[in-house]
Amino acid sequence: MAKPRETSKSIFFVFTLLMALFTVSTIKADSSTKDWPLYSYDFNNSNFNPEERVLKPRNAKFLRRAWETFNDDTLIGGNPPTGFVLESVLGLEFPKSVVGVVASPIIKDSTIYYVDALGTVFARNVRSGDITNTSKHWTTTLVDPDFDNAVVPILPELIYTAPIVTEKYVWVLGSVYGQLHLLDRNTGKEFDFNPATPEIDPFRLVSDLPFSSILGEAVIVESSDISLLIVSINVILNDALVQGQEGGLQIAFDVSEPTQPAEVWRRSTLEINPETGLRFGSGVSAGSGLAVDLERHLIFGGTGQNTSDPYPGYPDATLAPPGYIDRSDSLYAIDYRTGNFVWHNQFHHGDVFDLNDPVSTGPNRNNGPRDADVLSPPILFSAFVKNAWRDLAGNGSKGGLYKAVDRDSGETVWERQISKPTGIGGIQAGAAVAEEVVYVAGFEGIDDGFSDAQFGISLETGLFPNAFFATFSPAFWADVEDTTKDENPATGMRIKVFALDAATGKSIWRMDDEIDYVELLSGAALRHVSVANGLVFITTSSGTLYVLNAKNGEVLFSDQTIDLNSEFNLGLDKPHHASMNGGSIISKGMVYVPYGAQNNPSGGMIAYEVNHKPYARKDIAWIHNKKPIIINALTNDGDRNGDTLQFIRVAGTKINVDDGVADLVPFKFGTIEVFNLGDDNSHPHAAYLKFTPNRKFSHFADFSYQIADVAPKRKVNGIELNEFEPTHKPRYARAQVWLKKASANRVDDIDD
Repeated sequence: MAKPRETSKSIFFVFTLLMALFTVSTIKADSSTKDWPLYSYDFNNSNFNPEERVLKPRNAKFLRRAWETFNDDTLIGGNPPTGFVLESVLGLEFPKSVVGVVASPIIKDSTIYYVDALGTVFARNVRSGDITNTSKHWTTTLVDPDFDNAVVPILPELIYTAPIVTEKYVWVLGSVYGQLHLLDRNTGKEFDFNPATPEIDPFRLVSDLPFSSILGEAVIVESSDISLLIVSINVILNDALVQGQEGGLQIAFDVSEPTQPAEVWRRSTLEINPETGLRFGSGVSAGSGLAVDLERHLIFGGTGQNTSDPYPGYPDATLAPPGYIDRSDSLYAIDYRTGNFVWHNQFHHGDVFDLNDPVSTGPNRNNGPRDADVLSPPILFSAFVKNAWRDLAGNGSKGGLYKAVDRDSGETVWERQISKPTGIGGIQAGAAVAEEVVYVAGFEGIDDGFSDAQFGISLETGLFPNAFFATFSPAFWADVEDTTKDENPATGMRIKVFALDAATGKSIWRMDDEIDYVELLSGAALRHVSVANGLVFITTSSGTLYVLNAKNGEVLFSDQTIDLNSEFNLGLDKPHHASMNGGSIISKGMVYVPYGAQNNPSGGMIAYEVNHKPYARKDIAWIHNKKPIIINALTNDGDRNGDTLQFIRVAGTKINVDDGVADLVPFKFGTIEVFNLGDDNSHPHAAYLKFTPNRKFSHFADFSYQIADVAPKRKVNGIELNEFEPTHKPRYARAQVWLKKASANRVDDIDD
């Protein structure tokens, strides 16, 4: 966490500071909740759950999988989609009708809502993953008319963005065709936006664009008189599929009547050339998730690069025609009441990258970053800068640059170069902010030549023409994951995680070798960092979850997804684990991580819980006439997780828990037989101690025992498998048994 600041001892300064704390209270979460109600927790996109109390640095190493799903089509009929154009062009295959989850889940009122990449929406019990309440929990597959009605469809309606959950509805935005799906929150029933047709129709947000792709999370902003659904439109699929030379759009719809959306305003990221009546060039996607400042009536987002020169001689500013404004690679603020730009802060100037005619995107170029989008979601926070509180917005670029800017003016307050710009590298994961510290992850090739080796003008100069084709290839992600030391520059990416002072951008962490960041050799970080109660959560393209100590960056826990190359025999010569590209969310002592690869996009959801320590209590056993006695020592012991308990040490002797027979423990005052589950053929479900006293026992003796919790059975797709959960780490407790001689009239012969 941030180090304590040096403060003036003057009474005036203390008074001023206290007043400032009251005036900036609006930057906190929109509502205090232990849930995770928005895609990045709150409108600030803080990715910080301040209400978490169970998870903490001292128990994070005991995280384990509580339940998980994998291609969970148990309630969904039909076959996976096939016969579409990109199936042959990209080799894109869907092994099941339900596949992995790329979008962040939402938790609201003890229900978790998540959407697989093919558009099946799940509402599940947040603790167990089950359908336990039929009035709240359901499964719905969204209609896909663009796929169903096309003679040769281009692509299924993929879902890459988190749902929005309001009091009565679940809103899902399709990422390929720009369609809005509306579901009843209680039943999962999808609404029909065109009752005149026999089928259910979603709402087309941009009817004049065939591929108005949505790759950043939308928001719903409510006021007393209107509810606005605000959506950002990306151009990448349009450029890749129809080469339409489109521009980015920000659009707001009045959804006060949810089944009748009405466009309120539409704002292009590109201005109109007054001489030609046409846009200045193309590109400048509005593709990031949005942050909202309700007090200022502003939304904040980010843009991508130009996909064509906006004017002859670009980027020479002296040649720019009248009316031209360069918003490429920028963080921006828009007044959501009018749709007007208030300001923008450009991270990289002169970036032109045409997906259909790419140039090298490696770090060896000398003319500035290319393909350096600012498309990660911005965060909003306040910091005490130069003796005054300032409200800031922060964001990072694929050029690896992170900036914090003034929320009113857009002026840069501080900036840091986090990672090298490597085409597909830089900063693409949203940051997190908690207690005046900004946590940000960037990534880069281990070799500087990574991008030049992977991407080129043609297949002869690189393995792939550009990142669009690469990201749909299992071979590419296997190369990204391959961090072994070799002489191949096309393998291996690393993640750099920084903890930065929110006021200055200076590093909080300092490692033993004077490095000020945590390096994770796990490929790429493509979705938001998360924070809760002193812990930082990082998910990676190699399918690894890392949990770090927020104070010093120490890795406390890690877990990795299934190797799809091994599972599906993909023909690769190295592992390709299902990517964790949806970030993680934290609620009520549990961590939820969506996972799924890009090609053969298998995966689902993994829910983690803390394995809590069991408890053991003292037992008293009464000995009658030195006869053997059964001691049910576990009767008053227990486990918060409900795990089975077993004896692992009795009277100083280690117990063999796997031999299937009772262990005989010598004791000064007799012998102790230790029965764990399965040791007593007559009672295989019983665990107990049997004490036989010898002549040395007179009136009193005692011994201690130690217990451990047993791993529960692994649970996948709601089914308990016949295997133990491998991520379980046992925890222990210790207690004593007192052996007392019973009086002649005492009838108890078993422990009190």
